[in-house]
Amino acid sequence: VIAGTVADCARVFDVIADGACGAPGETERGLAEAGGPMVVHWPQRYFQDDLDESVAKVLDQWRRDMEAAGWRFCDGALPDAAALAHYNGIVLGREAADTHADALARHPERIGEQVRRRLEAGAAIDPAEYRAVLAARAVHRQQFLDAAFEFAAIIATPLLRVATPTGQEAEADHPDRIASVLGEIGHNVRPFSYLGLPALVVPVGRDANGMPVAVQLVGRPGAGGELLRSGLAIERRVRFRKSSQSAASYL
Repeated sequence: VIAGTVADCARVFDVIADGACGAPGETERGLAEAGGPMVVHWPQRYFQDDLDESVAKVLDQWRRDMEAAGWRFCDGALPDAAALAHYNGIVLGREAADTHADALARHPERIGEQVRRRLEAGAAIDPAEYRAVLAARAVHRQQFLDAAFEFAAIIATPLLRVATPTGQEAEADHPDRIASVLGEIGHNVRPFSYLGLPALVVPVGRDANGMPVAVQLVGRPGAGGELLRSGLAIERRVRFRKSSQSAASYL
């Protein structure tokens, strides 16, 4: 879901859920009050390795703003995020290749080189390895939840470790360059995607190129309401929309 504000995210979520998570409008009504002071897990390793200087500056200011609002940040490490990201690549790669196997076999010339490379890499993944990674997901999820949420209500990470790539960078002619950009865009999302945890992305400032810098909030399964209230607290504190267009996204 991509929306202009956290409240808009809640509205869209209500429509998609279609009553599955409560009465119509219940998610949006739950935003009547923004989330209050809380303990936030702010992991450094993996998620903030080689963090761009201009991104770090924005995030440091955001953290100070939220600490002034009563939030408390703990910097402890999470279970091996790099391994979880790797497992996500196995699941996503194999499933994408299986979904598009017919097109890849019949009309490979109709598929762009970068996409074709990724599908071919996914097709090369051993099905037994794919099944093993899927079978282990529940165990990995529980181990992660036990470690990450022992003291914290939510996890927060930078959405990107780098300044937001420009359109020109994302559309570069060289396939390896595109792969690098795409790899960085998904770096901090992949561990949570594999675990199937809810996440909310909220912009909090701009990098050296004037592009948005965002934080990713991650919660326990079923904690969508808590994430939305936390996002609303950020939105009200940072007031990013006063000077620019905002976009919150619920993953």
